[in-house]
Amino acid sequence: MAPVALRWGERILYWLAILALATTVVMYRRATLPVALFVNGEPVAWVSNITLARRAVALAREELKKRYGEHADFAETVDMGQLPLRPGASLVSPAEAAQQLLRRVTPAQQAWLIVVNDRPVLALPTKEEAEQALELTKAYFTPPNVTLVKPPAFKEKVVVRQGKIAMERLLTGCGICRTKTHQRLGATPIPSRPTGRIRYPHRPPLQLDP
Repeated sequence: MAPVALRWGERILYWLAILALATTVVMYRRATLPVALFVNGEPVAWVSNITLARRAVALAREELKKRYGEHADFAETVDMGQLPLRPGASLVSPAEAAQQLLRRVTPAQQAWLIVVNDRPVLALPTKEEAEQALELTKAYFTPPNVTLVKPPAFKEKVVVRQGKIAMERLLTGCGICRTKTHQRLGATPIPSRPTGRIRYPHRPPLQLDP
């Protein structure tokens, strides 16, 4: 008996049914995949669903705040997403996932950064302190016996912006600001006569236009 040829309409319905079945299988597998916690793109722990993953991140952040203060946060980028278990890995509770996360992150907090040529060189708690640090640096690099025809200005690209910084790199207190600013941003200037222009024993990241 000769096989019966399918009409075009029947063929389309046949392939649509196969496509729908394949989509259902894929969606089911994705729905049952565990959720991984990532630190800078590297998976560090797996939980069974997104709700538990969010709980784990919240627990880890709460613990950071207990240890380092209410402004503490992760220095690294922490994400979550579905990912099959690696060989040897297993699903854990949110509390255990939080502990694994804490072992892979560094405590940080929001601060005001002084950035020179796209490189952060100093971090201070407030914008006012960061701007004061720049003014102190200008004063430090301007010898009292040099007359400037215009206000001091930095030759390099210098900006003040907010960003995360490791907590041990954060400077606090105006006294620390005064003592550390010139160490972080430059070297002691030496007046050059007879022009009165400023030269440096080592090229600092900041220079002034005399």
